[in-house]
Parts: sequence; structure tokens; C-alpha cells
Amino acid sequence: MLSIVWFLVWGISYQQSAPPESRISTTQLYQRAVEALQSPNPLDAIPLLQRLAGDENSKLAPLAAVRLAECYLANNQSVEALELLMVWTPRTLKLSKQDMAFVLDPELAARASQLTRSALAQLPEGNTSLIEQHIQQRAAKLSQLEPIDGWLLTELARRFSQQQRFLESYETLQRLGSLADPQTVKLREYDLPLSILLESPKPELLERFAASIEVPNQLSASEIVSARMAVAEGYRKLGNLDKSSSTLKRLSELLQSQLNSSNDSTTDTTLWLATVDLRLTENMVLQGQYRDAARIAEDCLLKHANYPEPSLFRLIAARCYIAEIDFEKANAQLNQIANDSASKPTQIAQSFWMLGEICFLQRDYSTAIEHYANVLKIAQQPLWHARALLQTAKCHELLAAPLEAMAAYRAIIDNYPQSDAAPFAQARLAEILPGFAQTASNAEKQNISPIANQSTEINPLTIQR
Repeated sequence: MLSIVWFLVWGISYQQSAPPESRISTTQLYQRAVEALQSPNPLDAIPLLQRLAGDENSKLAPLAAVRLAECYLANNQSVEALELLMVWTPRTLKLSKQDMAFVLDPELAARASQLTRSALAQLPEGNTSLIEQHIQQRAAKLSQLEPIDGWLLTELARRFSQQQRFLESYETLQRLGSLADPQTVKLREYDLPLSILLESPKPELLERFAASIEVPNQLSASEIVSARMAVAEGYRKLGNLDKSSSTLKRLSELLQSQLNSSNDSTTDTTLWLATVDLRLTENMVLQGQYRDAARIAEDCLLKHANYPEPSLFRLIAARCYIAEIDFEKANAQLNQIANDSASKPTQIAQSFWMLGEICFLQRDYSTAIEHYANVLKIAQQPLWHARALLQTAKCHELLAAPLEAMAAYRAIIDNYPQSDAAPFAQARLAEILPGFAQTASNAEKQNISPIANQSTEINPLTIQR
């Protein structure tokens, strides 16, 4: 009501001072727009406000532009609203108390700011190009960031994160500088680096993040643990196993200290300790320290008796025993996994596959096929199904059964075309089929089995590891 009173007072003064041909038009346009906004059909105000906002020299233009943006958003025209606000929001922020738009609506700048953030949020989720375009346009004109640039950058970073483009999100937030609020700082300095390290670590970011978490900050104890684990994982992915292991050992000391101070063995700390030990043994395996890794893995089965996934330690121990050619101990660990009802399907599938591998190495191909068949009985394990079929096909080749081998290779190509086994299966089929076809043709002429002479076509060196 106060705004309308001010407008009417200003309108009378304006009419007395304006040229005769324009005395009525601007005030009448605005008055009609206000009436339309208060009517049952507020969108009728749009063409009136468009005329007013189109006159940049009008003292009413900022007020009309903001009202027009409200109408656009109410009509789900977020793109049109944003385009308008990109022009007028910075101007409303610079209005003085003497400007007529400020006199009529002292909250105009705050309203424009809120509308800009709303327009950004209402853009279709896949639309990042429009935001990037506005950022580039403003960067070309300005020497330093303004609040509206902060809103643009923050929204663009949010959209990148939703698309799992964490590095781009991180780099976008870096441009914010001091405009970042505490929540955005936390996102920029902790959450995003953590996601990047777990996905695809970058050496420079890894070193910077590793240094930052050593400085006293506002991170909780659990966040520090997660951060250090991510750093260790990042070093491992980059092939720096020494730094990965040293980070894990320091983390183990921190966790043990927390455990000793709380005297609470039921907390997440015990689970973290077991996970750290698991990662340490995995690093040892990657470094070829099989004997020590097997010993530590078995010790962990006693040390972390309440760990919910003991099969993970057993798999590491079995892998080490296989590398040390101690098949008896490896079989013992794998059979415990296969017969343990607490083991997860993936772990059982892997254990059967490894049992098959032991028999394969021992050239007991028939028994190996039986173990691989057990893998195929476990539902929803495409990775291990494809690998089991691959090894089954190899066994059939070595047992001079090319027809069965080709069936297994074909099953991989048909059912698991994206698996790591598919290229080998395709290559072997290409090698086997011509020879098999020729043998079949000759056999048909001689009226004998096409498989009878096929064994002479197989070279074991081409299919064994």
C-alpha cells in the first residue's frame, strides 16, 4: 500500500514536469500493470511490464523488470526470467535511496536477488550451457566478481556435481574466492575433493587435500577418518603404494587412539580399523609381499572377529597362497567362503572361480569346469559369470572339445558383450571357427565325426596364461 501511495505522489509530480505527449503513458502503464497483478489474471500484466522494462531510461524500468521476472517465473518461463534478471539485478543492487524505484519499493534489490536465485534453480537440470554463457559474458566485462557471479558459479557447480562431474564442480567453486559462504567452502575444500579422489585422483589435488586435512579445522572426527582413507585410496590408484600404506598406518594409529580413549568396542571405529587393515594387506599383495600379506590376513580374522565380511580377508589370504603355490591352504580358505552362509554372493562366486583357477593351474580341467559351473549358479554376478565361461571354454579346448568351447565363447559374446572376457572370446572364436568348419567339411566327405581330428588344431600355448 505504501509503495502505491508513493507511486501516486510521484506520478502527480511526474505528470506536472513531463512533456505533454508523455505525461500519462508511463504512469498509466504502471498503474494498469499493478491492477492486473492484483486481478484474477495477473499474467495480463506481462505486456504492460514488458513495455515499461523496455525503456531503460525510465525511472520505473527497474521496478517493472523485477515485477516482470516474477510473472515469468509464475508462468514457468525461467529462461526468460533469468535473461531479464541478468540485466536488471546488478542495477537494483546499485540503486540509491533517492532513486524512484527504491522509493517505491525499498526491498527491490532483495527481491531481485531472490528471484535470480530462483530462476537459476528452476532452469531445466540439464541446462548448464546457459549458465556458462552468462558467466563468460560477465567475466569479459568485469574485473572482479559481483554477488550475481557467485550465484551463477554456485549453481553451475551444483549441476556439475549432480552430473558426477566433480572435478569441473571443484574448479568452478575455486573461482568463487571469498564470495563462498561457509557451506560452499566446506563443499569446495572437503566434499568435492573427497569425491574426486575416490573417482579419479589428480596428483596436485591429492597433495593439497592431504596437507589441508592435517591443519586444525572444523571437520568432525569421522570426516577426518574418511578424508585420510580417501587420500590413501588416491595414492593407491596413482600407484604410490608406499604413501598409501604410510597414510593407512597413521590412520590406524589415530583410530586405535580413539578406541582406547572411548573404551567402546561397538562403535564404527572398530569397523574402520578392520577396513584399514584390509587395505594394508591389499597394498602388500600389490607389492608382491604374498607371505606377509597372507599371515596378516589370517591374523586379522582373529583380531577382527566381529568384522561383518571376514570373507574379504580370506580372499586375500587365498590369493597369496595361490601366488606362493600353496594350493592346500588356498583351498581351505576358499571352501570356508563358499560354505559360509554369511558370505555375500559376489564373494562366493569369486571363491568358486578361484577354486577353478587352482584346478586349472594343476591341469585338472574337468574339476575346474565343475567349479566354474558353480559360479554360473549364483544369480546376478555378470562379471564372474563371464570370467567363469571364459575359463570353461579354455578348459574345453584343452580337453579337445572345441564344440563345447565355442558354445562357451559364444555365450560370453551374446550375454556379456561389455565384459573384459568378450574380446578374448571373440578372438578365439575367430581362430577356431575356420579350422572347425574345414574339419567338419572333410569329415562329412569321409563320413566321420568332425570332432575326431580336431584336437590336433589346438595349441595350448595360445589359451593358457
